[in-house]
Amino acid sequence: MTACPPPLSRALLRAAATAALLAALLGPARARADEVKLVRRPVFRNVQVTDYRDGRLHFRGVSRQTLRKPIAEVEWIRIDGWPELNLAERPPDPDMPTAPQYELLIRQTAEPWQIDLLRIRHAQALDRERPLNEALPAYLKLLADRVPGAAAARPRHPDPAGSAGHAAARARLRTARSLGQYRTFQQDLLLLELELLLWDQVSPLPRPFSQWARTPAEQTPPAPEPEAESDAPPAMFADVPLVVEGAPRLPPDSFVYQAIDEALDLDDRPAARAWIERVTPFAAEDDPGLALRVARLALAESPGDAVPLLETLRESNADLPSGALATYYVGLAFQRLERPAAAEDAWRALLRHRGADERLRAFARARLGLSAPTREQP
Repeated sequence: MTACPPPLSRALLRAAATAALLAALLGPARARADEVKLVRRPVFRNVQVTDYRDGRLHFRGVSRQTLRKPIAEVEWIRIDGWPELNLAERPPDPDMPTAPQYELLIRQTAEPWQIDLLRIRHAQALDRERPLNEALPAYLKLLADRVPGAAAARPRHPDPAGSAGHAAARARLRTARSLGQYRTFQQDLLLLELELLLWDQVSPLPRPFSQWARTPAEQTPPAPEPEAESDAPPAMFADVPLVVEGAPRLPPDSFVYQAIDEALDLDDRPAARAWIERVTPFAAEDDPGLALRVARLALAESPGDAVPLLETLRESNADLPSGALATYYVGLAFQRLERPAAAEDAWRALLRHRGADERLRAFARARLGLSAPTREQP
């Protein structure tokens, strides 16, 4: 009688699965048709995802050119031969939790770069799907393990203001700051705690935050001498913030800024103004994030007063996304002021702007009556 072979060990099965996956990932280009979708950009089709390194996803197109895009800009990935990943990246039901699927993939994968990529995506899924205090440990573990691109998994979806989970999250952040492995991330953790304090409208703020904010008198620049000409912005922008040296800068994608955007989108100007006043003492003097939102509020109330600040922002953030946004709002301001030639100049400048994403370019083309250009693959 022929003896039955011994059952394969779990480790051997895992190694075989990894080998099969690597063969799929590293196989000939004609056998692969991966897709990468960037935020507010068209889909890159018929590419090969080859690596994740230094916080960037590497993929190669039909021209054999390799692109390296920050993981924070990647909306979704589809890899031929990896249906389990594709299910997590684009679930058939938008309400389907994907964090458990990423957890399973992390356990099944042995390739280091794939594990780093999956851990980032897992933490991002937790942020979308779980209360903030439940998502926070995965982000903190990414920082402690020095996983590249961990900033992309920074929590961006707070709970309702004043929730018990936020109090627990702030305590967790304070504990993490006292631990050695987070020494190089002190500013990141302080910023997140500050955002939660502002979101929950905690007053008065505890130290060190109470030391950073300037008093209202310190926030208002002195009036110019009567005989001197001034380039200062209009009076409604007199509270564009100053900040004590050493205080951190709120991140551009802060959920506090998102709250201002939502209020402005709903034309809830009192709520937007209240948020701006709350954030002003803690934003850097040259922070375009707050200045853009101040300009948006002015645009809704007095377009003529918004133009000088927007023009300054456009010049000082020349090739940056914030400069492109300023250009967009300049166009809107001139449109509302019924100055079509000036608005057209702004739309043409927006088309040429290096910091403009496809959404802004499409808007400018529509305003100018232009058709969309043919997109070339990388």
